[in-house]
Amino acid sequence: MVRTYKKGSEAERELMKLLWKHGIGAVRVAGSGKAKSPTCDLVIGKSGKILVVECKSTKKDAIYLEEDEVEKIRKLAEVWGCEALIGCRFARSNWFFLKLNDIYPSRKINRLDSEKENAMELSELINYFEK
Repeated sequence: MVRTYKKGSEAERELMKLLWKHGIGAVRVAGSGKAKSPTCDLVIGKSGKILVVECKSTKKDAIYLEEDEVEKIRKLAEVWGCEALIGCRFARSNWFFLKLNDIYPSRKINRLDSEKENAMELSELINYFEK
């Protein structure tokens, strides 16, 4: 459990630094994985645009999201009136992002999902904030 938590927090920090490098503000939410209330891993924003992000990084070929973590970030985005994204990174791959609604009903994300039309690369996420 400790190792999994450490790997997850390292991935969150990596993405946070990457976003800051491109001029997008990013803040880690401490203890987000253990919280009972609606939460996320990162809050990102620029010029009044805010997104909440759940980060997932793995060496495996698929990421499975628990129903309660999906519900927590969905509720947070609803209350804040913003969009929720799932930030995904598979081993030896770049980060990509899916809107929360694009992972229903299975809550499963495959390595090949990064190539789908609805997947956003980091450059597309950066462009969203530049508009």
